[in-house]
Amino acid sequence: MLVVAIAIIASTQVAMWISAGPPALPGSVEDRLEKAAELAHRGSPGADEAYRATTVTFPEDVRGWLAYGDHLASKGDDAGAEAAYQGACGASENRAKTAPAWRRLGMIAWRHARWREAETALNQAVAGEDHEAERAYALFRATVRHSDDDEWARRILERSPDDAAMLLLVATWMALAGHADEAASLCARACSALDCAPAALAGASDPWVRYLAARLHAANGDAPAAAACLAGALAHPRRPALERAHLLGDPAFANPPAVLGAVIGEWPERLPEAILPAPERAGVPPAAPVAETPAPTIGSPPATPRSGTDAGGAGGELPAVP
Repeated sequence: MLVVAIAIIASTQVAMWISAGPPALPGSVEDRLEKAAELAHRGSPGADEAYRATTVTFPEDVRGWLAYGDHLASKGDDAGAEAAYQGACGASENRAKTAPAWRRLGMIAWRHARWREAETALNQAVAGEDHEAERAYALFRATVRHSDDDEWARRILERSPDDAAMLLLVATWMALAGHADEAASLCARACSALDCAPAALAGASDPWVRYLAARLHAANGDAPAAAACLAGALAHPRRPALERAHLLGDPAFANPPAVLGAVIGEWPERLPEAILPAPERAGVPPAAPVAETPAPTIGSPPATPRSGTDAGGAGGELPAVP
């Protein structure tokens, strides 16, 4: 079982950190994390030890592991963050409590091009009803797996009707299905939410909006507009974490005219972090490969994967190149 595997990893992590002799800090989890945050804010090297000691003293409190993982992730230590988030996943069997950790695991897995692990981790986060994970999962299914199931996006829109990315996602499915009027209506709603004209989507602050707008324009047969939006997404310093093969296999970009094909050809063949091996930290070995898992359906939790994930990640920001 995945949770058992993560629990074993977490217990190994705790045993090693206990043997390292973390400093004794009095107080509750809240007090310790507040102190650690103060140290981190001042740039003190003692912040690492303060967070680490909290997870050793309170190994079953998910909050300590999450805070430590976020701290390490903020410093660019994906491997360390991964180990801490794995600790969080093994600290509790409460899906709602561990869902944020699973989401973070999925985010870095996605950035490192570990696609199956990313999907599995997001799957687990969705099972805990993590709203940010649902949004990421919808995007992953559409842009990486090329699923034409719009249920997740529509569910998110019921909760957040002005989510421009989800509006553009559903609009593209409508355009591909031949429902031009509904696609246009959804696109207009997205532009209204962003307070911009359709032509301005190429310069949206969110790189995913630029990319999704490119997909919609391509589905509508407007190659110049699609090329402009895709070029905008490509030029963004945090472009969507996708590889060229994802664009070439996307039905929205099928048989692109030359003007659009040229921009697709400029998209990187591989993510810059894809060549990195599965991270190891403090003696924690990479987990076993993750088996494919079926997509969850609305109204029921995702299937529990059969083996562990070896990815970690930061926060709620959608995966993008660093």
